[in-house]
Amino acid sequence: MSALTNPEVAALIRSKFVPLAIDATNDYFWRGEEEKRFLKGHLDTFVVRTADGEALGNMGTTFAPDYDAQLLKLLRGSLSRFRPGKAPDIKDGLEPRPPEGTVVVNVTAKVLGKYEPYSLEKLLWVVPGAKKMKPAEQQSTVRHYDRASRLFHSSYGKDHLWITKEEAQALAGDELPQGLKARIARYQLEDFTRGQAPFWDAPESLKRVEMSLKRGRLTGTVRLEDARSGRGYEAELLGFVEARDGKLSRFDVVAKGLYWGASGNTHPELAPSGKFPLAVAFTLATGGKEGEKVPPTALLKITGESGMGRYLNPR
Repeated sequence: MSALTNPEVAALIRSKFVPLAIDATNDYFWRGEEEKRFLKGHLDTFVVRTADGEALGNMGTTFAPDYDAQLLKLLRGSLSRFRPGKAPDIKDGLEPRPPEGTVVVNVTAKVLGKYEPYSLEKLLWVVPGAKKMKPAEQQSTVRHYDRASRLFHSSYGKDHLWITKEEAQALAGDELPQGLKARIARYQLEDFTRGQAPFWDAPESLKRVEMSLKRGRLTGTVRLEDARSGRGYEAELLGFVEARDGKLSRFDVVAKGLYWGASGNTHPELAPSGKFPLAVAFTLATGGKEGEKVPPTALLKITGESGMGRYLNPR
């Protein structure tokens, strides 16, 4: 369970703090200068700051059983150190922003199937250094990893897909643009349930990308494989696309299949063994949530002036 499910933690945050969620590893670098000055210093999982940017406390990621107690201690300690003061408004400088007319789609990834308890054999396989541990330390580490991997098994990965105005018009006309097919396959069909997964950057990684749209029914098959990392995903897609008054009113699509391998950014030591079932779901954003303004993760990872072009026009 997340530390945020602790009623005392949640109540304290709601009543005494202003929550702000950012991507500390990528999103930070797209911020405006005023925001960067505010965010300077600690970029841990939880950071408590005053309105002028002074850090009152911070803590990183941990899978300790008392994580919620540690967070509660951080929040209370920060409150005790807080002294009210005045600070200027911070001008929103978040970039990149979607082109005019862009349709935002929420993307959710979920590992399916029954959880397989962590074993000593798996620990010795994924953590070579564990072979030098004493038996008691090995068992303690197995319990630690079992708790962490169990949490991730039940977690959901969140991301966004941008559909251009022209692509949305094509979808409304029962056409599936080639660029949108490639963008979905290259940048969205990933296991990002344990962190940020790298997209399928190499052209040869797209072994098969077949998608079609007929009378509002989207079907397809993909096979993605990266020889360098040893990871891959083979899935079938099924979904429904509808339009009203020439505008998209529905984009409900699910990709479901088997994924294997892991990247260094997604806790490979906590990934399921072998090939495991993974689903990636797409649905239109409502437009009423601030979180929907966050750019797609792949776009944040594509640096340079050509980033937007590479994301919107993948090959």
